[in-house]
Amino acid sequence: MMYVGVWLPVSVRAGPPVLYMKGSAHGGWMKADYPRLDAGFTHLKAICTSPEPGVYYLADETAVRVCSADDRVSVVAGERQAGWADGMGPEAQFRDMKAIVCDSKHKQLWLISNLRLRTVFIGSRMVSTIAGDGKISARDGVGTDCSLCDPRDLCFYKSSPSSAAAAAGGKKPESVLFISSSEAIRRFDLNERRMTTLQLKDAPTDFDPMAIACTSGGMLLVTCCETNVMFAVDPITGDVDRIGGDRLTARGKPVAVDGPALTHGRFADPVSITVNDSQQFVLVADGRNARVRSLNLPPHFFADLSK
Repeated sequence: MMYVGVWLPVSVRAGPPVLYMKGSAHGGWMKADYPRLDAGFTHLKAICTSPEPGVYYLADETAVRVCSADDRVSVVAGERQAGWADGMGPEAQFRDMKAIVCDSKHKQLWLISNLRLRTVFIGSRMVSTIAGDGKISARDGVGTDCSLCDPRDLCFYKSSPSSAAAAAGGKKPESVLFISSSEAIRRFDLNERRMTTLQLKDAPTDFDPMAIACTSGGMLLVTCCETNVMFAVDPITGDVDRIGGDRLTARGKPVAVDGPALTHGRFADPVSITVNDSQQFVLVADGRNARVRSLNLPPHFFADLSK
């Protein structure tokens, strides 16, 4: 077992059990299936779970891989050579992976690569570019007639049907993706393939989103590493509220302080975030503090999952 900064037990899921190792001990390209602890990776970039128990997906420098329920790791799409190409399985190429998510029906993966939003159909392993032209810009538009500026993370919008309809323009949940990028949050309508910039109210001038997640109540949670602050963003009204951290640790030594989030809680590079809707709390990967931090949120952030 390995232990993170808060002394929660963490087991090695894939790759050799080596602490502080990026990739694997023999780190590199693997084409065939491997048992999970023998699998080799080239600079892992992102990970996501799937609706199927025991199955999760990994994105490294040049490929998307799956770890199956029988603990074998195989390549879904991509190859050893970095680049940009759509196609089926090994015909596809990736570069500069940022984030990956799986839909609730376990049909598609959505990921950020090559300054573009791309999708992988799990059954056929077909890779397609859905949005973005590969240029560094924040231009809104439809399909590849838009641009992404330093995209960092993405999440599906999820909520109760009523609020989901409001934020998604009357469409079903999972019809909208939100993307964190340089100084902005982008909204992508999967049906219309339209990319727009979320209009925010009262956002600080140094608002620079890093990680993004969505609660079952339809609230976006965003971390900013430059200022070490976490915000709640209402995607319907655009309201931005600080919910944790302060700017005192933006420079200087990392400081990990527990306590009431608004008055005492401090982070140092909160690089990733995930939401536990059933138990109504958030886990934050606190980068420079080398800790996993927990943040409890009020009930209105979450939908009633018992209904």
